[in-house]
Amino acid sequence: PSPPPPSPPPPSPPPSPPPSPPPSPPPIPFQVNSAKRCSELKWVFNEELGVCGSSSFGMGGCLHSATWDDALARCNMYGARLCTRAELAVNERGGCGHDA
Repeated sequence: PSPPPPSPPPPSPPPSPPPSPPPSPPPIPFQVNSAKRCSELKWVFNEELGVCGSSSFGMGGCLHSATWDDALARCNMYGARLCTRAELAVNERGGCGHDA
């Protein structure tokens, strides 16, 4: 008698999935979207800059001699956010006078 035929090779394992991308770093506070819309804060939307803003109106008044952390906490308390340097122009000649 002849020997039995060879067994087929075992199936290859499925390919490994590609590695996951590294997690994104958390946004720095002024990159986070505001919790409230401009209309909720009663701020005028600036179409050129694409933002609205105020240092005082609707936020409990001006914070003079505030630290950056104080300003961040105030924004968070009212559902707003700190502006970027490019967005500072939205508050020129307005607000508390700390923006320009």
